[in-house]
Amino acid sequence: MLAATAPISSLSAQVGTLVKLVRVLMLGPVVLVLSGGNVDPLLLTRLVEHGLTAAGRYLMVRVVLADKPGALAVLTTALGRLGLNLLTVEHRRSGAPVGVSEVEVILTLETRGPSQRDQVVPSLQAQGFRAEAYRR
Repeated sequence: MLAATAPISSLSAQVGTLVKLVRVLMLGPVVLVLSGGNVDPLLLTRLVEHGLTAAGRYLMVRVVLADKPGALAVLTTALGRLGLNLLTVEHRRSGAPVGVSEVEVILTLETRGPSQRDQVVPSLQAQGFRAEAYRR
């Protein structure tokens, strides 16, 4: 067991490196315990989200849809059929690199893991959606 005691601000910079090191060394699961009265809740949230992303549980997808009623409902129905949890939706008409009668939708999805994550974009494309993995 590896243990460290330090202020959260100094530990947070090391968490990603520690997780990668453990994976490289194949030491097994990693548990990080953050405790104390001065844990910043926003930092804790970012650490959890970072870990879920690194574990293949979060995926951001960009989809271009026709700008017409019901198009977003068709997309969310398809996501539900794939067993995905929809965390955030950004629906953009202005400033997006799309046609006049189109909208850009940026989705943050929660998956069951890397194997499901890797199937999302191909599955959406097979259903006729203009979808691609999205990186900010």
